Amino acid sequence: MYIPGFNKVIEPKLLTTQDGSKTLWIEEFNEPYHSIYGAIEESLHVFIHAGLGNVDHQKQNLQILEVGLGTGLNALLAWDYARQHHLSIHYLGVEPFPPATSILLQLDYPSYCQSNEAQKAYAKILSAFHQTEESRIDDLFWLKVIQDDYRKISYPAESYDCIFFDAFRPDIVPELWETHALQILYDALAYNGVLVTYSAKGQVRRNLHSCGFLIEKLPGPRGKREITLARK
Repeated sequence: MYIPGFNKVIEPKLLTTQDGSKTLWIEEFNEPYHSIYGAIEESLHVFIHAGLGNVDHQKQNLQILEVGLGTGLNALLAWDYARQHHLSIHYLGVEPFPPATSILLQLDYPSYCQSNEAQKAYAKILSAFHQTEESRIDDLFWLKVIQDDYRKISYPAESYDCIFFDAFRPDIVPELWETHALQILYDALAYNGVLVTYSAKGQVRRNLHSCGFLIEKLPGPRGKREITLARK
C-alpha cells in the first residue's frame, strides 16, 4: 500500500493482527497495511483465492500486476501459489515508498508459506524492491518492482492476467480510485483477466463498471462482509 503525494517520512510500526500474523501500522492515518483481523488471512482470501483462484488455469504462464506492493506479502503468497500449482509467473509490483527492509524482516511472513524455500524467496523479493531490472526469484517466479505512482507508468496493453489492487482505502487517497485512474488498469488487463480488491464501496464498483469491468461481489474475509472482483 502507499500514499502518493505525502511528503512526511512515514515510519510504520509493527502490529500483531488477530490471526497471529503481523502487519505494519501507519499512525498518521490510523491505518494498517493489512486487516487487523488477520494479515495472512486477508491476503490469502482476497488476492490468492479470489484473485489467482479466478484466473483461467488453462494458462501456465501468468502476468500479475500489483498496485501497492507494500510489504511484499501478496508477492510472496503468489510465489508460494506458483510453486504449489506449477505455474510460471512474471510479477510487476508498483510501490513508490517501500518500507525499510529491517522492519519487513520482522514480519516473519515466510513461516506462513507451504514451501520450505520461502525464507530465501522473501529475501530475494525484498532485494528486488531496490533493483531496476526484473529479478529471478526461482525457476517459476520473476519479480520487477517500480517505485512510482501507478498512474504514471506505461503498461503494455491487454497484458496482465490478474491485477491485485491494494492501494490505501478510497477515503485516504480517493485519486487512486477514480475512474480515469482505474481505466489505466482496465486497458492493461488481458481479456478474461480479473482485477481484485478488498474495497467494496459502491462508488469504487461504479467507477470500475464505468471503465468496462463486469463486477462481482464476493464474500469477504473475517471482519469484512464483501470484496470486489472485476472481470474484463
